[in-house]
Amino acid sequence: SGRRIVVTAGGTEEPIDAVRILANRSSGRQGIALAEAARDRGAEVILIAARVSVPLPEGVTIVRAMSVDALGAALNNALLAAPNGSATTPADALIATAAVSDFRVAGGPSAEKLRRDGEITLRLTPTPDLLAGVAEALGPRATRQTLLVGFSAEASATPRAREKLAKKDLDLIVANDVTAPGIGFESAENAAEIIGADDVVTRVGPAPKRVVADAILDRVAALLAARAS
Repeated sequence: SGRRIVVTAGGTEEPIDAVRILANRSSGRQGIALAEAARDRGAEVILIAARVSVPLPEGVTIVRAMSVDALGAALNNALLAAPNGSATTPADALIATAAVSDFRVAGGPSAEKLRRDGEITLRLTPTPDLLAGVAEALGPRATRQTLLVGFSAEASATPRAREKLAKKDLDLIVANDVTAPGIGFESAENAAEIIGADDVVTRVGPAPKRVVADAILDRVAALLAARAS
């Protein structure tokens, strides 16, 4: 209660031409479940939502950000803005569940619809790692005011998650295997390992995404309480 929590949710999309996009299968369910759970615990919640396939929650501040650049700008405004900007007080935690596009079309999208006249080749270039950028801007984990929670959603997620946790200097990372049937993208359920910088691991699920959200918030709340003491 009384905490300020920023959550990102959904899948970003990058334009190919005037009508087509590069996208991913994220529904936004887990991020929205986290925003609702944090709201119900009394937090002030800012939900930065990319493309989602479920209704957005009431009782939270909604910021729409469809592309990687738009999501980065929204994070900057919510977490890094100067005192005369919107981030007048530091967020207590960022929970970054959004599935951010890893690539965009090199050189930018075509201004016109590409014609279907045979094969075409798309040259892709990596997008910025938004969470790594936030972590660098906020400073070392030991001294920054905002807890950073990342997600690692891929096959064999746990080893890769530990790499991301250390490389990005996060407080927590949530690992889930998106190739497992019945959980992950576009599913009402999830199963995850919540891994802390202290190497404490909480396993949850398969369970509804709200249950997973509450398990994540339990870890966030414990870290905030420990910091306050």
